Amino acid sequence: MNKSLTILILALLSTPLFAQTYQGNIKIKDIQYSCMFRINADSTINFVCNREGNFVYMEYNGKIRQMKDTLYHVSAEIVFAQAPSKSVYYKEPILVVSLDKTITGLDKLTVRYSDGSTKDFPCNAGETLEIPRNEKLFNKKRGRSNYFVFSIDRKNPITGKTLQFEIDDISEAGFYKGDKTDFEVIIKNNDFYSTEQSSEKIGFFKLKKDKIR
Repeated sequence: MNKSLTILILALLSTPLFAQTYQGNIKIKDIQYSCMFRINADSTINFVCNREGNFVYMEYNGKIRQMKDTLYHVSAEIVFAQAPSKSVYYKEPILVVSLDKTITGLDKLTVRYSDGSTKDFPCNAGETLEIPRNEKLFNKKRGRSNYFVFSIDRKNPITGKTLQFEIDDISEAGFYKGDKTDFEVIIKNNDFYSTEQSSEKIGFFKLKKDKIR
């Protein structure tokens, strides 16, 4: 192998910007989320934060660049997110899922009931979807209110798993995208963490390199 090519490959493999994934937790407004951050070989990034059952889900795409030594700058945008709010329909015989007009390419939700049955509900961007409430088929867990489960035809960009959401029956699921953010991170050895300034802006996180991915 050409000596200069070998040196180039070794340099690429040793840089933090060569297709690596970090995972851990991020704290946003005193609420803890699971977090995965993938740096692709072309310096683009995928950044996913979520709470259990994707009760809250945020998916960012963007770019990362080195500023100096172990300090890097990230520019990212939320390309897909789900954040619930208290439903004004919680006493009505319907469950509500709202889709912002920016959400495209999503044409159905598949509700999964506690007896194992499923039902598809067509949906469109900018639409508020009403799903009939069925108390007998609600999912239940000890210490938690009733909730409904649905999946969509979209995958987590890092894990490759189809997105499934668990939403309390008193909440209204809401999909949106568009928020942009810029922040700095430090990449050192196997650690990937927010600077003090970034922690105030996006939340505190300290992630570890995932050796499996």
